[in-house]
Amino acid sequence: MHVHVPKPLHGWKAFFNEIFVIVIGVLIALGFEQVVEWVHWQHKVADGEERLRLELAQFFRITTEIVATSPCVLARYDALATRVENSGERLSPSPLTPPSPLLSFMGDKGAVIAPTGRIFTPAIFDAIRADGTLLHMSPVQQRRIAVTYRLVDMINETPAQDLVPPDTLAQPIALDPSTRADLLNRISAARRAYRYRAFRSVQIARAVADMGMDVPGAEIDRLIAERNAPLKRECGAEGHPFADWRAAIAVQPTFAQLGQ
Repeated sequence: MHVHVPKPLHGWKAFFNEIFVIVIGVLIALGFEQVVEWVHWQHKVADGEERLRLELAQFFRITTEIVATSPCVLARYDALATRVENSGERLSPSPLTPPSPLLSFMGDKGAVIAPTGRIFTPAIFDAIRADGTLLHMSPVQQRRIAVTYRLVDMINETPAQDLVPPDTLAQPIALDPSTRADLLNRISAARRAYRYRAFRSVQIARAVADMGMDVPGAEIDRLIAERNAPLKRECGAEGHPFADWRAAIAVQPTFAQLGQ
């Protein structure tokens, strides 16, 4: 049996050669680890962007619907206030807007105003922020996404129920001065909440379009027509057409114009 005894290093040159080889090996290992991590985050960012695109596209659908229907809905708030003001000692009941097929099936009779109160759920944004994906996107992307979702938070701070006037407007209730003033105040508060919702909707739709995550206009037109057919008929009969959502969004400054 032969035992090979390690050969001693002969001089400083051999010693530094050994150290150099070790250092190069460590650097290569660290560099490879960095490359693997970079590739991992590139995949995470690409996946996060795709999932975020789906969420923001849905927000675009909701906001453009709000923008399109807002002139009619706001006019109907005004009509409610006028009805209360012009009624005598007993309220002239307001007609009910027919409910959706689902609510009708559940026995809902409708509401004096049925504004678009769809919920904005930022589940994807919360997920990519929590797992660190957002921090690996470009600074411009991070800033624009953060601004967009702050606008979403601002809309969500106004609950959908705040947009609906009291159901008593559909009943011939007695109108003493106190009741009349209370109804007018509640109608005014609901109108302000909806106007704020419409204003923020324009900003969100513009932001989503700027990031290239919007939806083709033809699809939006179809969705608005399908979801709001009864409202559009009623508003047309009252002389309150829907708004041109494209024109409304075009008025809002872009991220580039805002320096973002």
